[in-house]
Amino acid sequence: MGRVHPVVRWILLPVALVIALTVALVVTAVARQHILRHRAEALYTDFKGLTLRKTTFQGAQPFLARWKRWGTFAGPCTPARCVFSVALSSIDNRFDEFIDSHDRVFDLAARFGIHPAGIGAHLVILNSVLWGEAINFWVDSRVWSDGKPYVEAISGSAFSNSELDRRFDTTHWRSHPEYTISWPGNQQNELRFEFTPFADPNDVHRLTQMDFSCLTRTVSCTDKAEIMPTAVAQSHAWAAMPGWDDTSCDDPQVLFFLARESTNVVIARAKSIVRLYAPLGSRPFYGVELAFEQFLKGRGTHPNGQSLVFQTAADSPAKVVPRVGERVFLFFNEDDLESAYLAGCAALPVTDRYLSPIEEGIEADTRPSGLFSYDLIRPWSKRPQQ
Repeated sequence: MGRVHPVVRWILLPVALVIALTVALVVTAVARQHILRHRAEALYTDFKGLTLRKTTFQGAQPFLARWKRWGTFAGPCTPARCVFSVALSSIDNRFDEFIDSHDRVFDLAARFGIHPAGIGAHLVILNSVLWGEAINFWVDSRVWSDGKPYVEAISGSAFSNSELDRRFDTTHWRSHPEYTISWPGNQQNELRFEFTPFADPNDVHRLTQMDFSCLTRTVSCTDKAEIMPTAVAQSHAWAAMPGWDDTSCDDPQVLFFLARESTNVVIARAKSIVRLYAPLGSRPFYGVELAFEQFLKGRGTHPNGQSLVFQTAADSPAKVVPRVGERVFLFFNEDDLESAYLAGCAALPVTDRYLSPIEEGIEADTRPSGLFSYDLIRPWSKRPQQ
């Protein structure tokens, strides 16, 4: 064979180096993706070993020690209060960021099983007991809409919340009072499994099931059911069941949960009818001013005699309920009078029949102070902005 011309050699050498470097980067990225999946599955397994209201500060130490390298503490970690977050991500260097920000490279990388993704976990320990937990998994995928490609985060989150707002989840409320499964109307692939600290651990473990194969598949995951299959199947099963009106506050179970999950439970008296704001030319609506008489639970900064306006859909003063002089129960969250709510129910008159389940719900609320902030234990639901 003849010798390679020096000019050709100088041309081929950079090309060979570029090819070798590209291959090395791809092999490294693929290996890192498999390592990420391995760590995600290990994190998920360790997370399932924790149980709300049962795992102690001491019992959580192996988890904290194992994941400290990838975790952060929100302040000092003591038995009185320890908030710990773990974050695993495939977008933590410039090569991964390059893949994520260039469409053609993104699609090519996906063929090798390289997908921008992240997994996170969150723990809240108060008074030496685990009271809050969350785990989240997202993976970027190419989707098409109106004939145009774009990147969407397919995600699944499982997280506890000290209180569940029942105003927007009433279809089968009584069949699953301690948890809910939902996704935003404009983000159909962001699944959220939310549960109270009092939910059955068996239900929590069953519905938290996550599949991490999306991390290394050569065909991208494009649906939330591929992330959290059990939760999606459960939601579809509920949707297939006949619904019923289960928001009636005549139901003792509804009253029990309202009383347990609300920061404040108050007996108030209807003081006066109020004409609510109405745009020019529209028909006015009326509400009722309610004055606090007795706090059955909580108090915050609200003195007796303080009042709020309870909005109603009444289009005339004669239709306003409760009527002036009547006493009713109110449920609302700390220092937020605008959130006074009855889970879609009419205001309840003060009677012994209603008082009994309300008192039982108040007594059942053993949550420590400091757990009422939703943001305290809410995980990120999709890829953070770069």
